[in-house]
This record gives sequence, structure tokens and C-alpha cells, in this order.
Amino acid sequence: MRAAPPPPAAARRHWLFTGQAGANLLLAGWLFFLLNYLAFHTYRRWDFSLDQAQGLAPKTIEVLRNLNAPVQIHILFKPDHPTYQLVENLLAAYRAESHWIRLEHVDPDRDVARTEQLSRAFALQQPNVVLFESEDRRQIIPAEDLVEYDVAPWQAGQRPERSLFQGEQLFTSALLAITQPRRPVVYFLQGHGEHAVDEAERRRGYSEIVRVVQRDYFEIRPLTLTGPGALPADCDVLVVAGPRTPLAPTVVEQIARFLDRNGRLLALLNHDVDTGLESLLANWGVRVGPEQVIDPTRSPSGREMFVTEYPPHPITRPL
Repeated sequence: MRAAPPPPAAARRHWLFTGQAGANLLLAGWLFFLLNYLAFHTYRRWDFSLDQAQGLAPKTIEVLRNLNAPVQIHILFKPDHPTYQLVENLLAAYRAESHWIRLEHVDPDRDVARTEQLSRAFALQQPNVVLFESEDRRQIIPAEDLVEYDVAPWQAGQRPERSLFQGEQLFTSALLAITQPRRPVVYFLQGHGEHAVDEAERRRGYSEIVRVVQRDYFEIRPLTLTGPGALPADCDVLVVAGPRTPLAPTVVEQIARFLDRNGRLLALLNHDVDTGLESLLANWGVRVGPEQVIDPTRSPSGREMFVTEYPPHPITRPL
């Protein structure tokens, strides 16, 4: 029996190309499956905008990366609410940064049963809220707290315009509130002409600073020290903000004992006031002198410093 003649060259090339095309198709399908699998299990989010306006603040990233317990966030919002998309996008970035974040979207109009369940659990009076819970601790952020409006158009008979969305500030503060074991306490020393924590006057009042600190889940308390004794046991940070008269020796001694117990002190001192803290701070390697440094190009009146650029430094990097 004679063997069949080999196929012509054209046929061989046809089968070769067909085999290669099939192999490439299988490889492309496998790569497509692998990339989708990796994307589903290792979701990441990047901000490619020039000013990084869509990225999370360093403070928020630090809080998210330090989570060590699940945090359930319920977005109880109507989809047509003007703030819904902002909330949705922001919390998606939170979830991308930490695997401990779990999101639930609840439409009050379509999921009535779940809405009633959450309303009972959180004692809600109305929808359009963001609910945070971790173990037995809960925080509620209503929609009206998320946005600040410019009322100038309203005075002209037009609708107020949204001027600031402060969702990240409130959401990060809520995370701190439900995950920290204890709320840190910051005491502001009073009684020596220090800046008042409840005063809104621009040059002397610290009410705006206090509001920012409280947003990071710190508790602020004024403190007047009279006679011998010790600072409150729950004091995490003592702030001495611009005293205008010297501190009594007994007060300085209390602060010294507080520092010896690993206490934290923030001293904001004027250059022309002898506060009585100079020798104490010198013991810790801090020299306080009467000198005043003025940059004529950035201090027109000599009382303030206008800073527009921050050089590369670990302190200024988050700014």
C-alpha cells in the first residue's frame, strides 16, 4: 500500500495559522479571566488629577490603615439626592483603602423593610443619612451636615450654592469615634491671659482651632490650676496658649510632674512675656528667648506670617 502524499505547503500553512490563532485566543481568554480575578480581589483606586483633588487626605489614609476591626457603613440615601454621588464616590475610596470597610447601599423608597430596620436600630427620624457602626459603637451623619452653602445668592433671590463638601472630615471623625477605645482629652490652661477656647475673636479667640481639633475626635476642656496638686489624670495633652502673665511656681511644678510622667505639653509662648516656663523647658533642651524673627516680605505688620509654599520636610509633607 502506498503512503498518502504529504499535504501541500499551502495546507500546512493553513493548519499552522489556525493552530496559532486558536492558541492566541485561549491565551487571551485566560489573561482576561486572570486580570478580572485579580482586579476583583485586589481593587485599587488612583487619583491622576494634577492637584490630587480626588485623593484622600494623609490623615484619612492613616486612620484607614490603622483599622483593626470591621466597620459597617450604611448609605441610607435616595439616589436622586444632590449629595448622594459625592457620598458614594468618597466612601468607595475609603473601601479601596481598607479591607475593614464594608458598605451597604439602601434606597429608602425601594427597600422599605431594610430602611425600617435601620431606623429602629439607630433611632432615625428621616432618611438621607450615613450610618457608621463597629461592634457596639455607632455614629450618624445626616446629609445636611455634609455640605456648607453660600447664602449670598439667596439674598439676591436665588437658590443658595454649595460652597464646601466636608464629607471626608466628618467620615474620618466618625471612624475615630467608633474605633478608638477612649476619646483623648486636651486641656487648655486658663487664668494667665491665655487664648480662650470659647472666644471667636480673630486675634485672641481659639474657638476655630478648637472646632478643628474636635473634628479629629479630641475632647477639649479649659483648665485652671489653683494651689498644689496634680493635673487631671485623664489629661493627654496640656496646651499653654500665649499666657500674658507669669505662671505661679506651684503651677510650673505641676506641669513639671506631668512631663515627668510622660505627659505631652504644647507651649505657644509670646516673645515679650516671661511666663515662668523658661527654666522648665530648658531642662528638656528647649531654649526660650526674647528674640523675634520677622520676614519683611511675609509679615507686613509684624504680627502674622503668610506662608504660601512648604519645603520638603516630614512635618510639612501632609500640608
